[in-house]
Amino acid sequence: MTNSLRSLWLTSLLVVLSASHLAAQEEVTVLPGEPLRLEVVGPASAPIGTRCSGRVTNVAQDTLLVVAGGTCARGSYLARLQVIRGDRGSRLDHIAFGALGGGLIGAIVGKVVSKTTYNSNGQVNRGKMWAGAALGAAAGGTAGYFFPAGPAWVRAGSPRPLRVIGMNLQPGLEVAVGGERR
Repeated sequence: MTNSLRSLWLTSLLVVLSASHLAAQEEVTVLPGEPLRLEVVGPASAPIGTRCSGRVTNVAQDTLLVVAGGTCARGSYLARLQVIRGDRGSRLDHIAFGALGGGLIGAIVGKVVSKTTYNSNGQVNRGKMWAGAALGAAAGGTAGYFFPAGPAWVRAGSPRPLRVIGMNLQPGLEVAVGGERR
């Protein structure tokens, strides 16, 4: 490879790797009713590093009111937020498409590698083709399993102030018999 071609290739590679995704440049708006994940980053008196999830109940200027369940303590914090923006598909779809594509490629490779051989009845032997299809489907399905699935969580800008309102729900059952509560 000549020096000019190598430098062009390296320059192109650096441009592609350093380019930021266009969606990452947009500020994500957090709306009331949205589920979110948060990580507490301040102030110094807060439980820094605590991660929890909740739902936005109100947006007031630059502060969010969040109803969080379980591990999040009540209080006012500065937190990094993530909200759901899109879906990355289901794991089952990824496995199915991977198995289908892998099986097709495996069958083609098996057919090309086996050439044309005949069995004792004079018919074309397709054993290697089916073996290639099975092996390709297994490899493709395994690869599909490792693709990310579920909701696509995105960072909602820089850390912002929020007030966590804890909510402890306890399931219960009330029965009225003859007009009396028991």
